[in-house]
Amino acid sequence: ARNYAGYSYGRVFGDTEISAKAFWGEAQRSDGRYKDFAGASYNMNRASDLRPRSLNLQASGRDAYFKLLVDDYSLRYRDGIDGAVLSTGSGKVAFPAIFAEFGHTVYLPGEIRLEPKLNYSRSMAWLEKDPYFAYDKKTQRVTATVTGFRHFGAATEIMAGGEYFNDRVKVDEITAPGSKYSNLREQAIYDNYAFFGQAGINSGIANFVAGARYDKHSHYGSSLVPRFAATKLIDDFNFKAIYSRAFRAPGIENIRLAGDNGINIRPEITTTVEGEAGYKAGDTVYLYGNAAATNIEHPIVFSSVGGTEGYRNYPQTGTTSYGAGLKYKDGAVMASLAYLTYSAKANRVDVYSVPAHGSYLLGFPRHKIVANAAVPLAAGLSVNPSAIYISRRYGFGAGGAVKPFGEKVIAGVNLQLRDRPLQRLTLNLGVKDIFNSRYAYLQPYDGGHAPLPASSREIFLKADYEF
Repeated sequence: ARNYAGYSYGRVFGDTEISAKAFWGEAQRSDGRYKDFAGASYNMNRASDLRPRSLNLQASGRDAYFKLLVDDYSLRYRDGIDGAVLSTGSGKVAFPAIFAEFGHTVYLPGEIRLEPKLNYSRSMAWLEKDPYFAYDKKTQRVTATVTGFRHFGAATEIMAGGEYFNDRVKVDEITAPGSKYSNLREQAIYDNYAFFGQAGINSGIANFVAGARYDKHSHYGSSLVPRFAATKLIDDFNFKAIYSRAFRAPGIENIRLAGDNGINIRPEITTTVEGEAGYKAGDTVYLYGNAAATNIEHPIVFSSVGGTEGYRNYPQTGTTSYGAGLKYKDGAVMASLAYLTYSAKANRVDVYSVPAHGSYLLGFPRHKIVANAAVPLAAGLSVNPSAIYISRRYGFGAGGAVKPFGEKVIAGVNLQLRDRPLQRLTLNLGVKDIFNSRYAYLQPYDGGHAPLPASSREIFLKADYEF
């Protein structure tokens, strides 16, 4: 099913710290059989590889740091964009990327601290060189940010700054005609300027945070989003209230595909109001509850009709959600239980909706329960059971009609042995999805894709050793 290995190293030399982390993995997305709506199928075992690999290097001194991340993730598949089984065999998609960042701290008179940083990223998302579909686009972003901090006593802090980034995309000549710009240009360039600020005040009434961010993009214009939060602790009670607006900028391919269809894509604007209250009942039990209302204006929606991709803005979507939970801890014994639910009656995106069930979103359960525990059995040995319950979901079944998918319980158990038989050695032996729930991933919009089987029951062994 999967195997992976990792190594982490770090040293401190006076004021200098260095670290390196390497990771290698290989897995099968599923060992089930995928069947498209036309009746064709394929065995996903050994045909749905997931291969993550990464190298993370960091070095920091007293007032400066440098980070470098090299990531090489790839996968294999035989289900196309429109869900049809590829008759030409499995394809390979890669996501190679490199990220680098340099930052420095400057102390100015008046107790002002400046933190300028420069970030560079380069990636080739969805890199595919198969003859039946080729996609090779190189994107890079250079970001320069300066943030200033100023404390006014112990109770107030102000932060403000500015940011500029430049996006570039280069379309390689091997890219399939349908994925190139309609005017045959080979590159696109976008700029974005941003200014932001935030103030935090710790008062006797409550702790307050207020901030805002303004962005101006060379393609889709400007956007202003504020944020306000208040928290309060009274004896064993705690409270939190947040109001925030945020925007999701259209990506490079959002802009291209929408523009090729004559659509001027706009940013999503999200408004969220949320609150939470918690109570510490003694030394071992903590109870909490929360509620949130989220509204998205101009949501960016993807569609795939006959293999042709596109993006457009819809008027509105959104949900109201509620949750409650309990946490227990007594020495080494720990347990938690959480319940979550939502209603999508604010949704106005027809391709997300479920006919005759206005509270549902396609692909998502309305109710979810999560339970975890850790119980010591003997010296160094503990058992960690877990379970997730999800209620009925709706998705596309045979023939492309919306149908219900039954509730599921996904349970697991892990036996952990620490410092046995060697000090600093941790061994884990466990089972995932004990009851073999046959969970499937449902496409949450009308894209023509049949349910994608998840992995079946797994037995795993994991070893960690600290030198």
